[in-house]
Amino acid sequence: MMNTTIAPVTNNEVYGILKNDIRYGNPVALAMIPREYLKIDPTYQTDERTERSIDYLVNKFDHRKLMPLHCVYHKEDQTLYIVDGYGRFKATEIVDPEKYKELMCLVVLDAPDDPIERRKFEAELYAYQNRDVAKVTPIQKHGAFVVLEKDGALIIDKMKSKYNFEISRKRGRRKANVLGSYAECYKIAEQIGEEGTDWIFNILKKARWNKTVNGYNKHIMKALKDMYLMYPDNRKEVNRFLSRALRKVEWDKYRSFAVTAYPERYMTASISLYTEDLVTQRLGYDKARDGKGKIISVKKTA
Repeated sequence: MMNTTIAPVTNNEVYGILKNDIRYGNPVALAMIPREYLKIDPTYQTDERTERSIDYLVNKFDHRKLMPLHCVYHKEDQTLYIVDGYGRFKATEIVDPEKYKELMCLVVLDAPDDPIERRKFEAELYAYQNRDVAKVTPIQKHGAFVVLEKDGALIIDKMKSKYNFEISRKRGRRKANVLGSYAECYKIAEQIGEEGTDWIFNILKKARWNKTVNGYNKHIMKALKDMYLMYPDNRKEVNRFLSRALRKVEWDKYRSFAVTAYPERYMTASISLYTEDLVTQRLGYDKARDGKGKIISVKKTA
């Protein structure tokens, strides 16, 4: 069988930059690499970027946030193949090609020598970027968002202080007085602000759902958010009515009533539509939408 391992060239600029890491057997190196030595392999990565994609990177460009390109070292021709960061490579070329004649790169030095195996190695790195990196969850970002003064995080902090609920990082059924979904609560706070978010927690507290298992679940919170948005002129009355209506029933029962009323809808939609039915039937308001969720204008018959 032919030996496809290629002997390294040792007399050019790239080797000079990486030689200490190579000499000490480091598996990776962090180094400034002249852009003329950076390439991509079109076999597994397209060199085409949409204009919209490039424009986005250029418009959002901040040199303080420019992360190193992830590259693989090719000994035989002393080049580096980009497996993550080609968009950044192109963006810097537009932003300031003179300033970014060299780019910081995280270079894999111990990739397979065999060209076929190395290409497979690179293709896997390219295709599964960040696959083995645990994602930062919304709740893990909370402290950072407070520092950044993001409205959603600041509002949640205020509600937590006012209503004294807990936030869990675990999935599954929530005990009493524990927020069901931080991510959903954050979206709601961003959408309807502090006044609207307080309106929701106020209803749940007066209904004593804060004292029940799963009382702060995302489905009822989204349903109440819908009511807040759909009946802006009647929020006080809707608040009073729903506080009393929810107080008479446990969450599990309420959910079963909603799913029975709308068996072909997803649970979140069922809860919201059923809640709207209660509001319109008991208070005599116009319906804001039909059973399919479409906004309509229907007068309640006297």
